[in-house]
Amino acid sequence: MNETDIKHLCFVVDGAPQGKARPRFTRQGKTYTPLKTKNYEQHIAHRALQAMYGTESLPEWERETEKPIFIAIEAVFPIPKSYTKTKRQACLNGEQLPTVKPDVDNIVKVVGDALNDIAYKDDKQVVGCFVIKRYNQENEDPCINVSIGEIKATWLQKIFFTFKHKFLGW
Repeated sequence: MNETDIKHLCFVVDGAPQGKARPRFTRQGKTYTPLKTKNYEQHIAHRALQAMYGTESLPEWERETEKPIFIAIEAVFPIPKSYTKTKRQACLNGEQLPTVKPDVDNIVKVVGDALNDIAYKDDKQVVGCFVIKRYNQENEDPCINVSIGEIKATWLQKIFFTFKHKFLGW
């Protein structure tokens, strides 16, 4: 199997990034997912299905696969209107990153849960993840860019090895 044999799926979820909200409890003590989170998960699922079946480039995507999956997520946030021109320009130049909610782990959770039974059987198959948060550019709308695909163990080890040695100096 070479690099071109690996199946992958890419899609965009329009709108400001949202994270997975904490479960809520009824008076009877039962848990439920808040409606806003449910709706967002459905929106993510819809965009994934559009990417899977709306183009002829991915007819072979196997959603019933039990293979290891890698997810890359780019969360693109709107620049706050309250920012000064200087601060806004720093965001546009990539010098300032959004240290705002939602947290990266909640973004991963909402995407992972939304793709259960759609892109893979269960999010337990996700063995690696790369996530970034950044501000949108001038002609770019807030969104989440999602790429998922099968990954080989050796590739995952190379990715992690490169990251920890080149960027963290381990």
